[in-house]
Amino acid sequence: VKGTSEALRRTFHKYGTKTCFKPTRTLKNLLAAPKDKTPKESRCGAVHHTTCQGQTSRGPWKETYIGETERAPKTRFLEHQRPSSANSEASQHPHTERPGH
Repeated sequence: VKGTSEALRRTFHKYGTKTCFKPTRTLKNLLAAPKDKTPKESRCGAVHHTTCQGQTSRGPWKETYIGETERAPKTRFLEHQRPSSANSEASQHPHTERPGH
């Protein structure tokens, strides 16, 4: 910690105690990254929030759905968008029986 190390060194020196300080930021820490970070849209086990809206004879409606998936969010979103998955359990929300969804 800037300024603190020297003050501690002087205080300990008064009592005859030697001090050593190890840097927390080294070139190795700054330059070495063993793995690339995974983008958020590719991480598994995501919690997602989706807003659905539509129109019925009673007027417009809007509901939100919060869910968790073991798939990557990008994969899950594409599954939900696919026309072939309209009847798929994975693409259904609890309120999809509502007309106009």
